[in-house]
Amino acid sequence: MPKQRKKLHHLSKAWLISVDMGYGHERAAYGLKDLAYGDRVVANNYPGIPASDRKLWRQSQYFYNKVSRLKALPVIGNLVFEG
Repeated sequence: MPKQRKKLHHLSKAWLISVDMGYGHERAAYGLKDLAYGDRVVANNYPGIPASDRKLWRQSQYFYNKVSRLKALPVIGNLVFEG
């Protein structure tokens, strides 16, 4: 029985990957830190990230911030986020 328990514990570990797009994302990842195999990986902000990848992430974040603000507009927001 102890071997099964150890095996299940091993299966409960996960790669923890977050994106540095604001405090809320980082806070959510921190709450899961005990499930991680080691340190979490920040997909858009890590040592050695290529300049082209950093630029792509920054452009994506800019676009995301602009589009997400449309939700507050009465008619346009509903149209943009209608599923």
